[in-house]
Formats: sequence, C-alpha cells, structure tokens
Amino acid sequence: MSRSPAGPAEAGVVHEDETVVVFMDLNPVTPGRLLVVPRVHAVGLEDRDPVTGAHVWSVGHARLTWRSPRGSRRAGLDSASMDMLSGSEITQAGLADWRKLAQGLHARYLVDDFGTGARFVAAVGEAADALGHHPSAVLGTGHVDLKLVSADAVYRDDEGNEQVVEWVTRKDVDLARRISEIAAEHGLTADPASVSVVELGLDTAGSATVAPVWAALLTGDAASQGHGSPSDEIRDATGRVPNLWFGDVQDDTARQRFHVEVYVAPEVAEQRLAAAVAAGGTVVDDSDAPWITVVADQDGNTGALCVAQAPATD
Repeated sequence: MSRSPAGPAEAGVVHEDETVVVFMDLNPVTPGRLLVVPRVHAVGLEDRDPVTGAHVWSVGHARLTWRSPRGSRRAGLDSASMDMLSGSEITQAGLADWRKLAQGLHARYLVDDFGTGARFVAAVGEAADALGHHPSAVLGTGHVDLKLVSADAVYRDDEGNEQVVEWVTRKDVDLARRISEIAAEHGLTADPASVSVVELGLDTAGSATVAPVWAALLTGDAASQGHGSPSDEIRDATGRVPNLWFGDVQDDTARQRFHVEVYVAPEVAEQRLAAAVAAGGTVVDDSDAPWITVVADQDGNTGALCVAQAPATD
C-alpha cells in the first residue's frame, strides 16, 4: 500500500469509513488515480485479514465506477478524447482496416514471415509510445492481430452521470489511423473480414454471488470482476480468456445456462449465418438482427452471432 506524500487531507479525501480512506494521489501514474489505504498498516494486501482485504477490493471497485454529476468530473477525465464513442461515430471515422467488435477496435494485417511481422509491431510500438496509448498485439503465422481499447473511457447517461468503462475513445481512433499508415508504409495488406471475438454468457439470478467464483476460475484475480464494466462481468485485463457476462434471469427452470457470443465483421455476418444454417443449425431468434442473431444446433444448444458496428456506406 502507498500513501500520498501530502497525506489524505491535503490530497483530497473522496471516501472514508472505519476500515479505509480513499483520496486523490498528488503524483498519479495515470490521471485521476485514487489511493485506497487501510487505516491499519500492513506491508501488503496479502498481510491483511480476509475481511479487510475484501473490503479494500470492494471499495476500490466501487470508486472505479463512481458516478458524479456533470460539471464535477474526476481529475483527468475532462477531455473529449476520453469520451466513449458511439457505433455511428466509429463507423463515420472511416477506419477501413479496422472493425469494432465487442468493446474494442480490431485489425488483422497479413505478413509474409515472422521477421516482417516483428518489424511492423516494433514500428507500431514506436508510434504508440509517441501517442501515449498502446494496442495489444498478437504475432501469428502469416498475420499480426491488433486490438485497441481505452480502459478509462467515460460513459455519460442522459442525466449527465458519468462512469469509467472499457470502450473505444478518440485516442483509439487516432492510433488506428496511424497504424494503418504504418502498415501501408510496410507494404502490408489488411484483412478486416477475418477478425472475430468470442465472449461467454451465463444466465443467473445472482451474478454478484457467482461472479467471484468465475473470476477466480477464469483469471485467478478478484479484480477481473467488474473490470472496465459497471456490471459483474468477468474481464481478464491481459486477454488470456474470453469475457464472461451475466444474463439476468429470475426463474430457476432447467435450461441452458451458458452460451457463446461470436462477434464478426458486418460484411461477413450473413455468410457466417448461412454457413451455420447449412451445417444443420436453426435460427431461433432474429428479432435483434443484424446486431444479434440466436442460432441453435441440432441438440438445442444456442449461440449468438453478433455485429457491433454498422457496415460502412459509400
């Protein structure tokens, strides 16, 4: 645990109770950083009793999704570049190489060999350092996959309340454009139709109760519950496993609880759906198509084909 050099009072207390004090860091690593400090000193969180440790995590998560009225934003969150972008804004940005899937922007570039891909990733890294924002990158056989998302995007509802979420912001769009320029300089071809993201869904009447179990099982990290989301959704910050979100159900009847969501580029959704039907699948719900189309296999197990971005128009 760390403390602000000036102490909580001077730094600005935003929450306190019998166990912890939460205050603004005067020398933040990231803008608007808050410190959650237990009143009883210990070297680390692992040295505390389980009840205190759980309370520290709970308060930290609550502060992460803290809502405030318009005009009283937290420090560092008053830039338009941090506002989450709508699907139409992302489409209007005209990012030919990129597709919005789930929470982020995704691109795939084709490379002839590993060395070509490595040099491209290195160039992207230099540009990202210059902009102070970075993608995640996977270098595979014949391709480089890139994802852009902001962990501190600001969502604002109709009443002016604000919330920090994981989503696409203007800085993601700016870096995406720069990466496309770098790819062109390296003579690489984008393959946007091939990008895809898989998420898991679990229907439950008590997500708050079951979420800690799935956070531990999927990631081994309690902080993955509610990471970048106001809900109990499980998101691994390192991207090792698919996100797990919870569908709210109030009945306890026997039925499929888990299901799969597959996000694809809008231009391939129709083809992907046709292939699933040709293989024996059945469309059981297309009321929200093309955004969500539910398909069942021959045993009645369901999955959803999802599109998160409208197709670009000429």
